Amino acid sequence: MLEAATPKPISHGLPGLSSPPDDLADLSSDEGWRTVRDDELRLQHRHLPERGAHAFRATCELDAPVEHLVAMAREIDLYPTWNKYVTTANILQRRNETDVTFYMTVWVPWPISQVGLCSDAVGTDVLAEEGRFVIMLCSPKKGAIELPEAAKGHRKIRLQRPTCMVFTPLPPSTPGGKPRTLAQVMVVLDPGIRHLPCFIMTFVLKILCPFIYNAVKKVLASAFRTPDSPLPQRIGQRAELYEIVRQRAQEALAAMMHRNG
Repeated sequence: MLEAATPKPISHGLPGLSSPPDDLADLSSDEGWRTVRDDELRLQHRHLPERGAHAFRATCELDAPVEHLVAMAREIDLYPTWNKYVTTANILQRRNETDVTFYMTVWVPWPISQVGLCSDAVGTDVLAEEGRFVIMLCSPKKGAIELPEAAKGHRKIRLQRPTCMVFTPLPPSTPGGKPRTLAQVMVVLDPGIRHLPCFIMTFVLKILCPFIYNAVKKVLASAFRTPDSPLPQRIGQRAELYEIVRQRAQEALAAMMHRNG
């Protein structure tokens, strides 16, 4: 858990975070990926039959600071307040401020209706080393954690490595303008069935992903304007965590701009 006392110098990093993973190279390579959309939102798909999985990758630039993106990702129990397809979201275990296990239910089209997802989420601070903040996600082994009673009635889906969210600070579009962040999300999904129905693929690629993108933009544009909104309140409750992320993102951006002249 993060210490309640005066934070350590920012160069020491975030307490409790794991080392950066070695399997994020797939974020920078297009080999094997099919591009579905390529405008302000780049959306790609890849079938991994040897793993019984489908991979989805989304890339976009957002007019918001890194700490706001990290807050949206970290505050999992608030997902239903801005994503109508997430019907429930609960933290099952909290090992420290950036290392949790959660269970959520997601609405999908008939006849499946609702699926359940359990996953570990681990924050990795590599802002000083690589200029980015990484959240890795992966479903725990079956039976490793007790699920809510309601989970018995849900079809289960699982996340495989290297499912992740990566946030990289970018300079403002104009001097003195709004902070920006490059957001990269990769999901490697085991749907629990051998052949994923075409209508589910269409739903994910054509409806769910664009909806989440637009919902995130809407939240970033409005939710942080008033301090009594859920996300700003939560940032205040975890002030040390998000202040460290903010400072380190600013330092990483300054270092990048210095290198680029």
